[in-house]
Amino acid sequence: MKTITRRILRLELEAGLIETEESRREREFAETIERRLAAGRARAGLPPRTLTDSERRELAGMSVEQVLLRGRLRARERTALTSDNAC
Repeated sequence: MKTITRRILRLELEAGLIETEESRREREFAETIERRLAAGRARAGLPPRTLTDSERRELAGMSVEQVLLRGRLRARERTALTSDNAC
């Protein structure tokens, strides 16, 4: 019985059905980033950033870590494009 319980617990953790300390910290980190970006856009006089339906579908099912890594990659790509155009 103990083996089955451990397997079920592992499956629930992998599926994100149970919030762990780590997943809670990741969620809080993502929310902090979101608030900072919104504040920066407000200071610059820009409207708040909203996701389109297609962007929501692309992010559906991704973990917080995957979304953050994807955002970092997009930021690097944007930086590379702007530095190429500056030359």
